[in-house]
Amino acid sequence: MRDLDLSENDYMDLFKLASDAIWVHDLNGNITTGNQAFEKMIGSSIDKLVGKNVKEYLSEDALHIAHKVKNELLVGVPCTGRYEQILKRGDGSNAVVEITTRLITKEGRPVGFQNIARDVTEERTVRDNLQFYLRKVLVAQEEERKRISRDLHDDTIQSLLLLIHRLDAIIDEDTKVLPQTVKEKMVNLNSLAWEILEGLRRYLQELKPVILDDLGLAASLEWIADKLIAEESINVEVKIDTPKYNFPPEVQLTLFRIAQEAVGNVRKHAGASRLVIRLETEPDKVRLIISDNGKGFTVPERLSDLGISGRLGLTGMQERAQLLGGSLFITSEPGKGTTLRVEIPRKPEKTL
Repeated sequence: MRDLDLSENDYMDLFKLASDAIWVHDLNGNITTGNQAFEKMIGSSIDKLVGKNVKEYLSEDALHIAHKVKNELLVGVPCTGRYEQILKRGDGSNAVVEITTRLITKEGRPVGFQNIARDVTEERTVRDNLQFYLRKVLVAQEEERKRISRDLHDDTIQSLLLLIHRLDAIIDEDTKVLPQTVKEKMVNLNSLAWEILEGLRRYLQELKPVILDDLGLAASLEWIADKLIAEESINVEVKIDTPKYNFPPEVQLTLFRIAQEAVGNVRKHAGASRLVIRLETEPDKVRLIISDNGKGFTVPERLSDLGISGRLGLTGMQERAQLLGGSLFITSEPGKGTTLRVEIPRKPEKTL
């Protein structure tokens, strides 16, 4: 009995002094107990918190999530992972927390819920700030692409066209004025100038493809595929399943840039002979899937580690997707190809 008393005392000490906030409420949401970390998180003593309903500390969205978790636990669906909630503190500010909840039973009957929460407000603030600056960087990047594209079109390409016209005029001169050997060199220079001009036009399409603005994402994916087929002789198939859906400009641009980067990776590293690009829509999301039969690679457990391994292009895709509330998923094994899947909500959380 003495050992049992000690273990109960130890448990109570662990409960009171735990770094994570712990509290218990009954089936109606009335708080029955909590530890010091819970007091600190809410900003009120436990004496004042006991008897209050958790509704007072939850927004409408947070209350909806809490009801969903409660109902699942009551029918036997366990809460196996942490879920994010926003709690209202006593001073009116919000705390972003990650919670795990379990059902408390007595003699086989549910009597309440135990919640263990970790305050991640500062971490989320840092993450949101990083996303804010990343968004600014991507916006600046797109603006710089537009500027370079405009400058190349208005200045460099026009100068090249003028040079070509002048070379044409010289080539057309009477051979008495222009020796045949010089004329042949001028013809070669003219051909070289045309090659440079076509190269610049292709580069402009990469920077800011007119087809994206004029014909939309589906046509742009077809353009990417045709370009890859022509330049690399890879068998590319594009499957579009987006009936009567107009993509918002930020979604179009994000998915186009991700597709551009993914196809570039296939071209440079995969050694693939086949590539499939699929664009799909569901009631709540847009999905882009790019699969190849190339070399493949070992995917780290956390996609955030891709940058450490030097795969900055994949990290950039992930960041672009996250800025619109989306997710990036990668499936790959050495020798078994790679499948990249991007899912973005139909109504993005943020815009570029």
